[in-house]
Amino acid sequence: MFHEFQIAKNGLLSKYTANISVECPLNEYPRPQLQRANWMNLNGLYEYNVLDKTIDFPDQFIGQILVPFAIESAASGVKRTLAPN
Repeated sequence: MFHEFQIAKNGLLSKYTANISVECPLNEYPRPQLQRANWMNLNGLYEYNVLDKTIDFPDQFIGQILVPFAIESAASGVKRTLAPN
């Protein structure tokens, strides 16, 4: 299907990149001042595909992305520019 997830090596990496947990990246509550009693962290690995915006759902996926990192970042494992369409 597709390759096993890895943080992209060709991007801007900080000294903290090596400490990112693939099982649960950034597991802390995102806004401590507005914390809710019940919440679920959805960060982790997801399958993805980049398609034209007219396509509703892909027939297949091309890889994995590490959420909550942006598709353009090395930490996402994708490091790909996303066009408006």
